[in-house]
Amino acid sequence: MCGITGFANFNNQSPDRKIIQDMTNAIIHRGPDDGGTEVKQNVAFGNRRLAIIDLSKNGHMPMWSTDKNFLITYNGEIYNFLSLKKLLQQKGYKFFSNSDTEVILNLYQEFGQKSITMFKGMFVFAIFDCKKQELFLARDHFGIKPLHYFLNDKIFIFGSEIKSILLHPEIKREINPTAISHYFSLGFGCIASPETIFKNIKKLPPGHFAILKNKKLKIQNYWNLANIKQQKIDYKEAADKIKNLLENSVKEQLVSDVPLGCFLSGGIDSSLISTFTSQHTSHKLKTLSIGFEDKNFDESRYAEQVAKHLQTEHYHKSFKITELLQTLPKVIEKLDEPFADASILPTFLLSEFTKENVTVSLSGDGGDEIFAGYPTYIAHHFANIFNKFPSSLNNIFKNLAYLSSDFLKILPVASHAPSLSMKMKIDKFIDGLDKNPAKQYLNYMAPLNTDLKNSLIKNHKEKALIHTQNLLDKVKNWDKQSQLQYLDFYLYMIEDCLVKTDRASSFNSLEVRPPFLDKDLVEFAFSLPANYKFDPVNLTLKKILKTATKDLLPQNIIDRPKKGFGIPTHLWLKNELNQTLKDLNSKERIEKQGLFNYQFIKDKIEEHGNNKYDHRLFLWSLLIFQLWWDKWMK
Repeated sequence: MCGITGFANFNNQSPDRKIIQDMTNAIIHRGPDDGGTEVKQNVAFGNRRLAIIDLSKNGHMPMWSTDKNFLITYNGEIYNFLSLKKLLQQKGYKFFSNSDTEVILNLYQEFGQKSITMFKGMFVFAIFDCKKQELFLARDHFGIKPLHYFLNDKIFIFGSEIKSILLHPEIKREINPTAISHYFSLGFGCIASPETIFKNIKKLPPGHFAILKNKKLKIQNYWNLANIKQQKIDYKEAADKIKNLLENSVKEQLVSDVPLGCFLSGGIDSSLISTFTSQHTSHKLKTLSIGFEDKNFDESRYAEQVAKHLQTEHYHKSFKITELLQTLPKVIEKLDEPFADASILPTFLLSEFTKENVTVSLSGDGGDEIFAGYPTYIAHHFANIFNKFPSSLNNIFKNLAYLSSDFLKILPVASHAPSLSMKMKIDKFIDGLDKNPAKQYLNYMAPLNTDLKNSLIKNHKEKALIHTQNLLDKVKNWDKQSQLQYLDFYLYMIEDCLVKTDRASSFNSLEVRPPFLDKDLVEFAFSLPANYKFDPVNLTLKKILKTATKDLLPQNIIDRPKKGFGIPTHLWLKNELNQTLKDLNSKERIEKQGLFNYQFIKDKIEEHGNNKYDHRLFLWSLLIFQLWWDKWMK
């Protein structure tokens, strides 16, 4: 885990050293162990380092090649760097550190842009070739590590986080309308690559590299999941291979010169990662979990069960729900782009607690997307059946569902439920009944139904639906289940889950590694028949993963339904945060912003407060946006 930043002037003036120093200091949380800046010709690089491999000063960044022609700033971990180092040594390269940074630098010197196809790991880096006057930037296959940039006719600026870029005097803070459309539709409130909340600041998409030369930026895709072809393979053979691939991925990701542990929630994904880690470490594994004193929101008993089963050195901390809410200002303080997935709050607490015990933690991120673990796949399965009915029958079903949904209003089903109420699930299911697959996908998750965004956003032009459709077009020949997983992979996992984990962990100077996001494992999983993952006959999620690992964990952990952190946002919005919500969305303020329609917001706040409708997803997204606005736009 590190932080990178830099810029290239197009007027050939030497960069201002104070500017690059300020930009680098802004991301000190990503790397508190060491920091540095370098200026060469018209280019400035900065780096903040969290030392993981080679803790000596030899790993200092930015780093020069031995001939002083190449300069690198880098964030990430290359798990196969030792084998790549051996390859380079056979070609005559000499090394002066034990870091993976020097391996990347020399590999690029030898193979150029082809070198990125040789890496197994998570990474973003920038390399300046002094002789060619060329800047090369790359981001890993899955976008585990973030990279943002700005380009105009005067300058190119880049950074791990937007806050670094904002410190350059060339930047003006203007809202990007496309990002607003994304934010209320994608994930639980996020903005998809290449967009950011700021006009003219972009994200380099996952699986892409960029070359800056002669004031021109060329961006190229080097890897995409859409290129994977489905194969025919025996089920048992496939299950055995999955087990081997996952185990090998964990083994590769254990390389570290600092203490390493595992997040352990008690779900199947984190439990499997902990299992393989414990089998391949010489010391007793440290596992870490958090819970809540309110049992409606606490699942820690499962983590404790797995820890006991694996005989790990387990660390657990229990929080009050009020402590979870008190985390919000800390997160907003550093969150330089609106992000409304409320699970970032417990993830922040987990990261903060974990850093007290280890510097690196393995996680279960990615398991649900590549092996079909979300209950929404079951909902989509039934929705696709209903959508085949004639419109008249479909309308009858909708009306019956609405009656059931309305009846649930009089039942106290949601007053203390840690997750979505039954009424809200039914309403979401109804919203998702659409013959347009992209629209159906968005409406199952979106903070706001796509048809309602025109009522909220002034002069709205729908961009989230277009972006989703463009992704679907890349896999139009895939079966529907695999298409859904592809969307979850690129829209939910990459733009929501990985962003959440990166920000929550980096704010606490913790490195998190996701072994499920191994290129070989991901490609193999997506090449399998869809019913190996989601069995539509028995409605079994993660079927082949459960088969492959059935002998490793207790049966109740294997069969345990998907369960995320339960966060009582619906109650906060009615109680502790109600006045804040109203103040931040007053008529005067909304009209001054000029982005939203006040009456729509007012109606939704009243409906939620009166228990007429559960608007938690929309109102939470709106609250986060306004809190972000006060920090980053004023």
